Amino acid sequence: RIAIVTGAGSGIGAAIAECVAAAGAVAWATDRDGAAAEATARRIRDAGHRAEALALDVGDEASCVAGVGRVVSAHGRCDVLVNNAGIGHVGTALTTTPGDLERLWRVNVLGVLHMSRAVLPAMIARGSGSIVNIASIAGLMAIPGAAGVLVSRLAGRWTDRVGAAPVVRVALLLRAAVGRIDLLAEQCLRFLRQVVLECRADP
Repeated sequence: RIAIVTGAGSGIGAAIAECVAAAGAVAWATDRDGAAAEATARRIRDAGHRAEALALDVGDEASCVAGVGRVVSAHGRCDVLVNNAGIGHVGTALTTTPGDLERLWRVNVLGVLHMSRAVLPAMIARGSGSIVNIASIAGLMAIPGAAGVLVSRLAGRWTDRVGAAPVVRVALLLRAAVGRIDLLAEQCLRFLRQVVLECRADP
């Protein structure tokens, strides 16, 4: 089973990569910081599991297509995509600039779109696959000083509402705070493990 985790260079993304690897998947830890992604992959391998690292910018469509292409070329498939990468910003409607919002939109919204579009052809061709979007509670409630994050996180939830394809399962998990691994509830990690275990293991 092959799983791609974005934003896996640290924090929640690294924890997710470790989780899916422990469940038996080959975890591809991706991050804009290639060295951080490699550190996560090395830690997973040192624990006796399988992992690879990939420098990838989710806000760049070409980077996403190339990265997913490398994974599919190596394994002939991609079973699970975890869209975890995301950025934050502190600012009100008055202090948040158009540039700030564009930066948030590029990662938190377009990042989900780029990666999902990149993996879907392989999943559809195979007849199965799972996309898990890690979102923020900021997409559901007003948080003082988080105007831009609220807008981008709410928009970033589009794929779990619309769906991807009949043969691809799309799910949404909410985290309560950026970078707080302890707040990614155990039931969420349990769900991710189950996603990996339910993937078709045949070639």
